Amino acid sequence: MDMPGGEWNRTGETTEAKAALRRLAASRRDALEGPLRERWSREACGLAWAWMTEAGYASLMAYAAIRSELDAGSLLDQAWSASMEVFLPRVAAGGLLETGRVQSRSELVPGVFGIPEPAPAACRASGGALPELVLVPGLAFDESGGRLGYGRGYYDRLLTRLEEEAAGSGRQRPVRAGLCFSAQVVPEVPVDGKDRFMDMLITEKGITICKGRA
Repeated sequence: MDMPGGEWNRTGETTEAKAALRRLAASRRDALEGPLRERWSREACGLAWAWMTEAGYASLMAYAAIRSELDAGSLLDQAWSASMEVFLPRVAAGGLLETGRVQSRSELVPGVFGIPEPAPAACRASGGALPELVLVPGLAFDESGGRLGYGRGYYDRLLTRLEEEAAGSGRQRPVRAGLCFSAQVVPEVPVDGKDRFMDMLITEKGITICKGRA
């Protein structure tokens, strides 16, 4: 039987473990040289595009890279050229991410953190739309599907909301793919009950179907 405070202790341990891994993962990713990140970004996006087109996807949600994240720009360009439905996130009030459909880079505007994002009108017009695939950035991932973000919970809340919207309308939830460098894949990411797991990881080395945790 757990002693009083046991749940708090486990939560505290997870929080500390996440903070430590964030520092390590950010340092490791930042240490990758710019030209190498650019090449690996193109290679990972090429693998993602080949898989998406073979699977017949017609819509996706991606992101505008910040800091030293894997740049999904080449994948976005291919999706726009193929007339796919492309959604990007927008930071809204209350720590939530909205989704907006965009048809070119020219439709993006500077967001709260200076990150290019859809205009508010694009998010309102996209209400109820559900991408088939969500490409998710992060600091660290593991092969069970665990993901470590920056600690604000933006993507966990978004993925939960998309899953609920899909269930409420009788649709299949979007496939969740972590898009990252192979150097970001670690043996195990510490997680808690609010963390959403990935279905697959896409890196410059290949595609891994996540096996989940027992």
